[in-house]
Amino acid sequence: DAEGARLRLSAPLSDAENAKTVAFILGIPALRRGETGTELPTNVTLIEEGSGRFYGTRDTSGCWTDVTRQAQIDGPRYAIRGTVYCVSPLAELNGGSSISFTELQFTGQLDWSLPE
Repeated sequence: DAEGARLRLSAPLSDAENAKTVAFILGIPALRRGETGTELPTNVTLIEEGSGRFYGTRDTSGCWTDVTRQAQIDGPRYAIRGTVYCVSPLAELNGGSSISFTELQFTGQLDWSLPE
């Protein structure tokens, strides 16, 4: 419904065999263009690319995001910075394990263009 933002943050694991990449997908429904905010409910998905392993929250009740910067770069593109906090583990969506983290700091770019 063109509400909120979805961020994809990814990086290779430097200490992993076969140079695996992990990606965090953050769904922040209450985030608005150009605004910062605290304790924004967040849906978090972690993907271990190439392995078929997915971890995630079922809803936005266990994680939240503090967005401390959102500055326009050019047109619909914004520089964004913030921290994600989770108080419950991310359950494996296709298995029986889980992953926990308490804090994830991020910086990146967010494009507010609507998908076609």
